[in-house]
Order: sequence, then C-alpha cells, then structure tokens
Amino acid sequence: MLFRSLPTLQKNYADASPLIKSTILTAFNKIGYFRNPKLLLDALQEQDHVLVALAAKGLAQDSLRSKNYTAKIITAYEKLPKPIDPETAGMIFQALGKIGDGKAIPLLKQAMRTPDRAFSRLAARALHRIDDQQPIEIARFTKPHSDFEYEDR
Repeated sequence: MLFRSLPTLQKNYADASPLIKSTILTAFNKIGYFRNPKLLLDALQEQDHVLVALAAKGLAQDSLRSKNYTAKIITAYEKLPKPIDPETAGMIFQALGKIGDGKAIPLLKQAMRTPDRAFSRLAARALHRIDDQQPIEIARFTKPHSDFEYEDR
C-alpha cells in the first residue's frame, strides 16, 4: 500500500512547499525506498539546509550504492547558503560517516576547524566513523555569531 503512494509523492515534490517537501523526504527515508533515488538526488539541489540533510540521510541508507553519492552530498553541502546550523550540518556529517567513503575526510577536517564546538564535534564523530586513525581536534570554544540581523523600526 505504501509503495503505491510513492509515485504520487514524487510527482508532487517539485511544486510543494518546503514543509511538504521535508515530509515527503522523511516518508521516503522511513519507507526505505531506494530503487529509484531520483527524488533524493534532486533534493540535494535544494537551497534549504533541512531538505539537503534529509536527502543525504536517505542516500546514506542505500547500502548498495551509497558510496556513489558521496561526491554529490559533499557538493550539495558546499553549495548551501552560509551559515549552516550545527543540527543540519550534523545530519549531513552523520550521513557521510555512515557511508564511510574517504572522499569525505577533507570536508570533515575542514568542518572540525569551524570555531563552533558543537559543529566541530559532529564533524569529528563522522570523521572517526570513516577512519578512526585520523587525528581529532575539536574546537575548544564557540565563537559568538549571529544567524540573523535585527532591525528596530
């Protein structure tokens, strides 16, 4: 029954709001439908951090082909608008760690140098999962930053 609804979800994805898109991607991830990863690969092209993270998570679950997606996930991460919040980055890092492809090591090492302790720690966990012999240096502090600007009118 669930598999019959997948074509409808795929068809409606392109015109959906970000909230509906995230619901569709979450459904795909829970169902574990990987015969046709087109929707997840298309979602990597989004500019919404959560949508890219959900797509990466889904692609990482495809154990037979997941290493084929490493470069696409890295490219999607690098194209995301900055700043990227630690929770979303953590989902992407976790997906890369689960895939276990060494191609992700440079990105994760760079992320570990981010002056945000939570962000750095999430990258270190993923790096350790790929190669537990890599030296781990987590940021010692979190540099104060603002994700938005407030304007008093």
